[in-house]
Amino acid sequence: MTTQINSGDQIEIITADNARPKAEWLEVVATAKAKQSIKSFLKRERQNNIERGMRLLEERMQELNVPLSGRVLRKIVPIYESKNKEELYSKIGAGIVDLKDLDKVLKVNATSKILKFWTLFINKKDDDEGEEAVAESTADDRAEEPQFVMAECCKPIPGDSVVGYRDLENNRIVVHKANCGELDRLAAQYGKRILKDEIKWSRHKAMSYLSTIALRGIDRTGMLLDLARVVSEDFSINIRQVDIHTHDNIFEGTISVYVRDAESLYALMDKIRKLKGIDTVKRNLN
Repeated sequence: MTTQINSGDQIEIITADNARPKAEWLEVVATAKAKQSIKSFLKRERQNNIERGMRLLEERMQELNVPLSGRVLRKIVPIYESKNKEELYSKIGAGIVDLKDLDKVLKVNATSKILKFWTLFINKKDDDEGEEAVAESTADDRAEEPQFVMAECCKPIPGDSVVGYRDLENNRIVVHKANCGELDRLAAQYGKRILKDEIKWSRHKAMSYLSTIALRGIDRTGMLLDLARVVSEDFSINIRQVDIHTHDNIFEGTISVYVRDAESLYALMDKIRKLKGIDTVKRNLN
């Protein structure tokens, strides 16, 4: 292919049933017609590979009794070193990707994914401090904004209609369901501290990263519930897997979570360390 021929040269053309044009030929052919013919063939072959790959993947997923969804595709595309689903289909159709290990691939935890998170915020325009206070707020003021804490009496979850109670002693806002009976008592004693319409939920998407925390400590009743509570209190954390086992009144294991950044992970680890009975908490880098 790289030898230049001239008019009058004698050549021999050897054909084969399995011979196919290749993309690298485009770097050496000279005429526009030859280049166009190669490009047309490669385009048809890619489309055929995509269609064949789609069919093979669907058949393999049916064998595993797993629905082929967008979530599954987003997971396996990077694992098979593809940029998008079309490239994955093409590789499968061309025989570059073998689906024999697909069952194992589906069990692999994705190291990163885009997840939905809930956060609470105060509508400053409706706050008693007024718009003027908002305009004059500084970075230091924002750093001192109160912390949101879910009320134990009604345990609100993202999406619930909520009302806040401003705890001035601890600089935090205790969030209750709007129909919580405890609010009547609080409103009667501390009416000015009730934030009825100011507390809002906000939902957003962010890239999250899988991290594993290794734990060890003294086993006691309610330990697992306390661990779950600490993690679930932070709506920027998503639990992926919990693996805890006990022996001789000692528990040890791991918690795998999706976090937005290292700061979120270490903040969670600090909260876990404060639980009664916890001995060691460390990030598992394996």
